[in-house]
Amino acid sequence: MNVYGQRVEPRQPKWATFAAGSGVTLVENGTIAVAEIAGGRPTMELGRLCVKPQLVITSDVDITTGNVDFTGDVLVAGGDVRESLIIRAGGIVHIGRSAYQARILAGGGGTTIGRNLIGGHVTVGGNLAAGMKLVALLRQLLPLMEKLDNISRQLKRDPRFSMQELKLSGDGYLVKLILEKRLGAIPPRLCEDMCGLLSGIKGLGKRIRQSGFVRFAACGSAFSGC
Repeated sequence: MNVYGQRVEPRQPKWATFAAGSGVTLVENGTIAVAEIAGGRPTMELGRLCVKPQLVITSDVDITTGNVDFTGDVLVAGGDVRESLIIRAGGIVHIGRSAYQARILAGGGGTTIGRNLIGGHVTVGGNLAAGMKLVALLRQLLPLMEKLDNISRQLKRDPRFSMQELKLSGDGYLVKLILEKRLGAIPPRLCEDMCGLLSGIKGLGKRIRQSGFVRFAACGSAFSGC
């Protein structure tokens, strides 16, 4: 009913759709999400449905297990974390009992300790903090990338520019020329700072090293006076 007492027909419902992230596969035309990881934790990240892998430790974390370094969640189900041990997780950390003079690093979510935290060091949300810094750096880099794109398009349309040389040398030659001649005001160490942040985010270091971003950073810093 509306304010005049008239009947208003509801809108036709829409089928819910999911955007799949890591650990999730969509089936039935995107209406059903299936976990690829057994025993993982479902979560929403940037609007995508993900399943975080979990490492479950049923004993103490001590010298017999050594330090723990895992990309997903770490659950110390029924034990303690002993002195001088380190747990580094890309997701959440749950400790069933106590942590004694240990170092706990949870990249996302949070950390729960069932009993006592005796000394030690706990850091939560390291990936989030790095992500916020990365966004700020990307905002600085975006105008430069737009300029780079506009200049490269203009040069390719200019009849005085040798397309034959570009075909032989590739776009890298053109980027090098633009960075040398037109974009000398790249903020010092901008690309290196981005590489450092990306490499520090749990699980991204290897992919960043395998990508071309490090090469771009080296190229950018070479012509910015760094």
